[in-house]
Amino acid sequence: HVAAPLFLVFEDNDEAAFSAFSAVMAHIAPFFTTVGLNKAVGDFLMLFKRTLPDVYDVFVDVDFNVQLWAPSALRSLLLRQLPDQCALRLLDSYFSRDSDDIPAFHIHVCVAVLGVMHERDEFNDIEPEALLPRLTNLPSSLPMETILNRATTYQQEREAEGYIPTFHKH
Repeated sequence: HVAAPLFLVFEDNDEAAFSAFSAVMAHIAPFFTTVGLNKAVGDFLMLFKRTLPDVYDVFVDVDFNVQLWAPSALRSLLLRQLPDQCALRLLDSYFSRDSDDIPAFHIHVCVAVLGVMHERDEFNDIEPEALLPRLTNLPSSLPMETILNRATTYQQEREAEGYIPTFHKH
């Protein structure tokens, strides 16, 4: 799921696509170990509860375990869940950042997606069994600039509080 958008971007240059894929995978490697993924999911849950407590409560009220969605969203960089044009915008944002920051920023992007979807009433009157399919197939109308700006704000706020993702700690 990570490679496909890169081959769209690099069209006829398989070597460049593979190089970009390798670079991305090297930076999200913590998401592909049991310990790293568990820590990343824990960081996501903590940030979700702390940053968007009202949205977190919506999930609790309908008895939806967001941990059903988080591992896939983290490992795939949401590229699996997003339509192509949104995935490409997200990748563009990641490539413009310090590559060591991609995993931590991505966790904030996941939180921002949930916040924006809540504001757009994407979760109103939804049955718990419909939440996972909704989150697995995100709408093409998601305002990616808003999501990226919110993720940046959330990350800056947490960093000002001294937050460091646990999967970055040794």
